Amino acid sequence: MDLGIYKLFFFFGAFTIYQTSGKVFELNKSNFATFKKSSRFSLVFVDSNNSDCTRCRQMFPFFTAASQNFEEDRDISFGRVHGYTLINSSLTHQLPAVYYYPPDAHTAERMYSDITVDNIMETIANNMYGYFGDTKKTYAIDVNEENFDEIVHAPIQYVMLLLYDKATDEIVTMINEVAEAFRYDDEIIFCKLNADRNKEFADKHFKYRTPPKIFWYHFKLKEEKKSVSRN
Repeated sequence: MDLGIYKLFFFFGAFTIYQTSGKVFELNKSNFATFKKSSRFSLVFVDSNNSDCTRCRQMFPFFTAASQNFEEDRDISFGRVHGYTLINSSLTHQLPAVYYYPPDAHTAERMYSDITVDNIMETIANNMYGYFGDTKKTYAIDVNEENFDEIVHAPIQYVMLLLYDKATDEIVTMINEVAEAFRYDDEIIFCKLNADRNKEFADKHFKYRTPPKIFWYHFKLKEEKKSVSRN
């Protein structure tokens, strides 16, 4: 484990350790055209047609995190395709890739910068002529029963997950600040799960543990759980 990870655990020294989305639309032939027309600016994460693209699995959570910053913005939409066919069958860039459709454009353009929350927001700002400098960015990913396996279990990186409820939602600010500090490190992602909104899933998956709890998932031992409870 590198120095950055040790510093992370030091930051959460107030916890006791035990071993343990935004909306991204899935696109296909039937809904791709409608998706492009549904907003002024759309971004598409180009994934592999199969599950052997480990880099795709590693970077998709950051695309999901970026989408959370625009949940209430109907002018901007996020989607995912598997393979280049729906965008342009002649494209053969290395996967994963992010393409976007500027306002009134019919042809997608590629985002050549790294897939990070900051770069995605900068791409949107440059094309929508907006300013997000004063916007409080979200870096910690909202997870639920629908995306839990893909975001938390599947990626080949470390995952720190906060289980919280309405009584402990002030800790969300803290986990997001830590996620921001590690925003350029694709070896770790930070997630949060609202136990009130996902009560049945949280009770079943986390064995009725009372929030707040922090769970640590080692990328090689995703089935072994490490929970962290506040003293």
